[in-house]
Order: sequence, then structure tokens, then C-alpha cells
Amino acid sequence: MDTPRFANMPNTNISQGYTASPWWMVMMEGVALVIVGLLLLVSPSTTTLVLVRILGWFWLIGGILSIVSIFIDNTQWGWKLAIGVLGLLAGLVVIQHPLWSAIMIPTLIVICLAVQALIVGAIELIQGFSGGGVGPFC
Repeated sequence: MDTPRFANMPNTNISQGYTASPWWMVMMEGVALVIVGLLLLVSPSTTTLVLVRILGWFWLIGGILSIVSIFIDNTQWGWKLAIGVLGLLAGLVVIQHPLWSAIMIPTLIVICLAVQALIVGAIELIQGFSGGGVGPFC
């Protein structure tokens, strides 16, 4: 009797170790993104203020939960405390000053990207001049 062609192949079922989101959760996310996209096109300033306020509440609640997590698991408590305090401060500032925050948050993101680009660029220049690199010309 012939054995099937793939009988000795290992089981490479993609579902092993992979947790997929339920279809309804993906659909809800899609509906929410379509609504946010339409609101940003129709009324960008008001929608930006609402999104900034949501971001402020997210940071505030995340900061509180980070500090509470210290009492549950005190490993790396210093980092958790620092993240919690920063989250609390950022959340309170954003919630109290939504107009100012709607201008400052995109500016802060651009500044962070610029600093990252400068640091990564400098590191790659140093590696390039010292003979490091990837590819056939190393």
C-alpha cells in the first residue's frame, strides 16, 4: 500500500500557537475605523479634539493601572512607577488642555521621530565607517 506523499512531513498547521481574533471583533474594529475616518474627513478639528481626549483618558487609566500593578507584582517596580507617574501626568495634562494637546501631541511625535532618525543615522554612519554592514560588499 502506498503511503500518502506528505505522510512523513511534520505538522505545520498554522493554527498551532496562533490565536486569531474572532470575526466579530475584527468587524467591530473595521466599523470603528471607518467611522473615525469619516468623522476626520467631515469634521477634522472636532474629531481631533475628541481623539486627543480619548488618548488622555487612555494615558490616565494606563498610569493608574501601572501603579496598581506594582502591588500585584513588584518585579521591576521602578519602571512601573515611572510609567505610571508619566501616564498620570500626561493624561491629566491632555484632559485639562485638549486644544493645546491637539497641537502638541503631533509636534511631539515629529520630534521623537526626528531624534530617532538622528540617532539611528549616526549609529549606521559609525558602523559604515568602521566596516560593518550587511550585504555582499562587507
